[in-house]
Amino acid sequence: MKDLYTFDLDDTAALETYHSVKEAYNNIFKELKIKYLVAEADSGAMGGNYSHEFHFATAVGEDNIISCNKCSYVANEELAEKGSRPRITDAPIGISCFISNDGLSLMKVYHEKRTDPESGETAGLNVHAFKKALPSLDLDFGLEEAVKNWLDNQKSQSNAKTKQTFSTTHIFDGPLVSRAEELRETYADDPTVSTADITGNPKTGEPLDLTSILSGDGCPRCETGHLSVQKAVELGHTFHLGTRYSEPLGAVVAAPHAAAKDQRVPLSMGCHGIGITRMIAAVSSILADSKGLNWPRVIAPYEVVVVPRKGNEADAEVVYDALTGKADTTLDDRKHDLPWKLNDADLIGYPIVVVVGRGWTQCRKCEVQCRRLGNLKEEVAYDDLPGFVAGLLEKL
Repeated sequence: MKDLYTFDLDDTAALETYHSVKEAYNNIFKELKIKYLVAEADSGAMGGNYSHEFHFATAVGEDNIISCNKCSYVANEELAEKGSRPRITDAPIGISCFISNDGLSLMKVYHEKRTDPESGETAGLNVHAFKKALPSLDLDFGLEEAVKNWLDNQKSQSNAKTKQTFSTTHIFDGPLVSRAEELRETYADDPTVSTADITGNPKTGEPLDLTSILSGDGCPRCETGHLSVQKAVELGHTFHLGTRYSEPLGAVVAAPHAAAKDQRVPLSMGCHGIGITRMIAAVSSILADSKGLNWPRVIAPYEVVVVPRKGNEADAEVVYDALTGKADTTLDDRKHDLPWKLNDADLIGYPIVVVVGRGWTQCRKCEVQCRRLGNLKEEVAYDDLPGFVAGLLEKL
C-alpha cells in the first residue's frame, strides 16, 4: 500500500486536502490510460462520513460498481441506490428468511423475484440496503434454513423453566406493500406466535428498497438515466475521518488566533491509500494477451527495448544511443537468437520493440513493433526513428 494520513485544523481545511488528494489520485490513474471509475463509497469500519473508491472495470473483479449512463452517478454496491419502482400487482414473489441472533425472532422478507437481463440470474435481497434501512434488526444473514432453525429453537425451549417469547416479523419491499394482507394470508405462520409488519423505513416512513440493483434499473439522481452493474477491482480509497480518532485520543493542537491562550482543537484527519501491488496485478490482467504482459508506458520496466539480430550488436548500440534521452530505453544484448529475444520482449511487455536486423543492413532501417497499437509493425529509417518512437509513446 501507498498510505497517506493527513491532519488539518478543521473540517473545512481537511476537505480541501481531501479533494486535492482525490484529484492527485485521478491524475495517477489517468496516466495509466485504462478505464477507471471513481465511486461514492461506504466508509465501513474505517469510519467517517465521506469516502470514494477508485476501481478498474474488469470481468475478474470481486466488487460490483453501479453507474448511470446519463449522469455522473457512480457508487459501490454498499452505498448504491436505484430509482423509484412502481407498485407490483402480479410479479412473482420471493421470500427471504432470517432469524435474529438470539434465535427468537423469524424475519420473512417479501420481495419481487427479479431477473438480471444480462446474466439471466435471479436477483435476491440486497443485504446492504436491508442493514441500512433496518439497522435495529440484529440478524444472522449467513444462516441457511432459517425457518427450520427457528422451529428447532422453539422445540428446545418447550421444556425450559423460563419460557421465552418467539415472534415473526413480515417485512415488505416497497412495491409489494399494497399486497401485504394478501401475502401474509398466503404464507400464514403459526397462529400461536405473535406477528408484526414492517412496510416502510422506521425512521423516515419511506418505502423500503430491499432488492439487489440490476442493470437497467432507474437512476436515483436523474430522471432518464439507467444503471449499469460492472465487475471491478478496487485500487484506491480516500476517507475523510474528521475527528473520529483525534478527539477520543486527545490529538489536539493549539487553535490559531484563539481568544484563550490555552484553547486547543482536535485535528481533522484524512486517510488515503493506493494498493500498488494490487494495481500492478489489475493492469496486467486487463492488458495481458496470449503473448505476455503489455504494460502502459508509465509503469513498464522500460518504454523501448532495442533487439539486435546476431551480427547487428554494434548497430543496435548506435540505435540505442539515438533513442537514449528521447525515451526510457534498454538494449537486449544477451547471447540468444532474435526469435528468442522477441518472444521474451513480448513476455516482459515492453510497450515498443525496435528490431535491428536485415533492414538495417540493407538501408539503415529498423522494424518498430507495438502490440498495444493494433500489433503495429513498420520499417522506419534511422534518422526518423526518435520522432517516430516519440509519436507512438504519445499515443500510449
